[in-house]
Amino acid sequence: IGQGILKAYKEGVNSAERDAGKPQTIMKDLNVPLTIQNTLLANYNLIDDGNSKILRNVDDAYREVMAEASTGLLSGVDTRLQASQKMMDKLAARGITSFTDKAGRRWQMDSYTEMAMRTASAHAAIEGHIQTQESFGMDLMRVSSIGTTCPICAKWQGVVLSISGKTPGYHTVDEARADGLFHPNCKHTITMFDPEID
Repeated sequence: IGQGILKAYKEGVNSAERDAGKPQTIMKDLNVPLTIQNTLLANYNLIDDGNSKILRNVDDAYREVMAEASTGLLSGVDTRLQASQKMMDKLAARGITSFTDKAGRRWQMDSYTEMAMRTASAHAAIEGHIQTQESFGMDLMRVSSIGTTCPICAKWQGVVLSISGKTPGYHTVDEARADGLFHPNCKHTITMFDPEID
């Protein structure tokens, strides 16, 4: 999973470099252990939230299968659909076909595994973009607009955010996240914002 998360992080770095018109980094010696740990922790917390009512042996089986499937997806060996299918097949072979989360929502494994895979890679790409953008001294970023969206994200579509919170007149990335932006299954992305150009 660490290698896969790093790959998604690199994609975010390359995205920020393209936004800034900078040459893309070869990144052989990229040193982002804290970012990788935070992204992995967020992914494991997502799994923990989803498994809050599953028995311990099922929880262990789920973690094992999730780790295997995530590695294939995030390393680029499998597409999201292939990784989700592998995960569902392995869970079904162990008799796990659905569960109820702590909010009382009933999840079928196909929808949950797809959401978990998409969320893990999206969060890694966003982190890579943010950190690279900061390294260029660019503090502002714009949230994508995707048309119809959920009520949580609707107010953040197209909004320019400050990464550090030091640019006056802008909400911060932390505020947007605390309000629910980039939630599991969120399809929003970010781009660098330069007020002199944009």
